[in-house]
Amino acid sequence: MKNLPETKLAELIDFASYLLRKEKTEELLRMQTSSKAYQEWLLPENDIYDELFQDDIERDFLLTSTSLAS
Repeated sequence: MKNLPETKLAELIDFASYLLRKEKTEELLRMQTSSKAYQEWLLPENDIYDELFQDDIERDFLLTSTSLAS
């Protein structure tokens, strides 16, 4: 490293910093997604998508059924 020009050394330091930030971010994401609260949030009984978008689901189903029948 003593033989590296300053610009190359700066690039190396930037890249090492990027890798550290990425590692910390991935660890934080792993911790969050393995938390009990997140796991409970993913349970089927907590899935409100179908309930919230029931009208859209029915409309899309009718549109698809109609276009397939044509």
